[in-house]
Amino acid sequence: MVSALDLSAIHTSYQEKDGRGQAAYAAEMMVRLLLYGYARGVYSSRKIQTRTFEDVAFRYLSGDQHTDHATIAEFRKRHLEALSGLFT
Repeated sequence: MVSALDLSAIHTSYQEKDGRGQAAYAAEMMVRLLLYGYARGVYSSRKIQTRTFEDVAFRYLSGDQHTDHATIAEFRKRHLEALSGLFT
């Protein structure tokens, strides 16, 4: 389902680089984790992070990448408007 969504607003924000930090996680993967987490009643970024280690479905959706809870929370905060616009 995520591949059918228009994530251009999120991709555009990543093009505005400041030269610091590591490369960002794929927006598609982050959206998959958030959507699946919400669908399963997992809203906490810490719990989503934990599930990427313990739950096969989260592990599959994350491509066996284990994003830090702060990264998940920052992604959600940074792209809240774009995420809410995906389903309108």
